[in-house]
Amino acid sequence: MYGIPVMTKIRNKSLTFIILIIILLLSYNVLKLGFKELKFVDGKIAFQWDIHYGLLETYTHLYSGTFHIIASIIGIFFFYRSFRGAKYMWNLIMLSFLTLGLVAAGEVFEHYFLNYKGYNFMHYLHMLNAPLGMFFIYMAIREFYEGKRIFHPNLGLFIVILTFLVSYILAENSKYIYDIRIEKPIVYLTLPPTIVFTILLLFIEAKKIFREYGLLVMNISALALSHSLLAIFIVFGRYAHIHHDAWLYVVTHSIQNILHVACGCVILTFAACIKIVHEKFRKIC
Repeated sequence: MYGIPVMTKIRNKSLTFIILIIILLLSYNVLKLGFKELKFVDGKIAFQWDIHYGLLETYTHLYSGTFHIIASIIGIFFFYRSFRGAKYMWNLIMLSFLTLGLVAAGEVFEHYFLNYKGYNFMHYLHMLNAPLGMFFIYMAIREFYEGKRIFHPNLGLFIVILTFLVSYILAENSKYIYDIRIEKPIVYLTLPPTIVFTILLLFIEAKKIFREYGLLVMNISALALSHSLLAIFIVFGRYAHIHHDAWLYVVTHSIQNILHVACGCVILTFAACIKIVHEKFRKIC
């Protein structure tokens, strides 16, 4: 079941390399604007107080998001080593880890940019990948039940690349940080799929898979729960910012920090389970 021809492996590695090159090319012009201007004053990142309304929470955001990024990379590494030959489900789980990592990366690295285009690029990248990751988890669960591939992972990778391109275009057309002409449509466009997938994952699929399969795949339920909650609070946080609701802004961003750590812990726990009960998981697909 897991034997893959050598040429297929070579093609997969080549495809991965090409995808990485495309991502770097798409993001280079924006990334080079931000990091070369990074400044510190008294050990703190300069000009961050105004961006998060003078809240020290900015730094909690950076720490929790960085942990989340590292956890996502570790999760992808362990899953790729264990399931790179899987015919369904596990590739989509890895894609969900990738999008979760991009959500965290957007949340963290946007604060390293003094240039508004670089800031907005990372900002829109995390906004777009939050509901996309929920979609990947949902499709992974559906493939688990169907016992066959429903959604091709290469198409998923292509969509992830498109989020880089769309983020770049939006950033290039923005006039300032959180350009309201772009911010409002993005929030209102991402809100419906976020709510729909939250309902599907939390109240239907995750609950069902946990009840029927117990401890072995409870990690998928936990992944669905943590990712859905993070995505929904990201959207609510943007809503609070647009409508100048200080209380909701503080609450949603504080919860986001907790959920970044929660997502990272879920990914690491999932990876640990894969390491311990690898053979049992392999039999599923």
